[in-house]
Amino acid sequence: MFRGWPEPVEALLASVTDDDLGFFPHIRHKVPQVWGGARSTLLGDAVHAMPPAVAQAANQTLEDAWLLTQYLADGESGLADRLRAYEFERRPRVLKVSRTAALTSAQRRTPIQRLARFPGWLATHSQVVSLRSGSNVLRSMAVKPALRAA
Repeated sequence: MFRGWPEPVEALLASVTDDDLGFFPHIRHKVPQVWGGARSTLLGDAVHAMPPAVAQAANQTLEDAWLLTQYLADGESGLADRLRAYEFERRPRVLKVSRTAALTSAQRRTPIQRLARFPGWLATHSQVVSLRSGSNVLRSMAVKPALRAA
């Protein structure tokens, strides 16, 4: 598939062994109370890295960026106050999504016999509700009828 690519692509791929393709640990760390200093803040994986189980890392980063621009555009208070307000608003939602990702990752390690007891639509509905509660954008959207009927 990569034949003809510029060096060092072919040589690098030829040197990869099965030992190099081991388990890649997913990162999730505690979301801090304060994300920055007087004139700085963090967003995305820099402050709330999470495993890819619910595919929310990029979404949460985009929501961070959107909300941060809203607070930065409001010039009524000092910069530090606006940054802390952004962090204060985002933290609870990011925590919910991070917990959902951790739970979903743990469920993937659960024996299939235990998961078989639960109907698939129930897990999907619960995850959708949980993700909506953790999203600035999704929280205002109703559950789609197709998910309720499934």
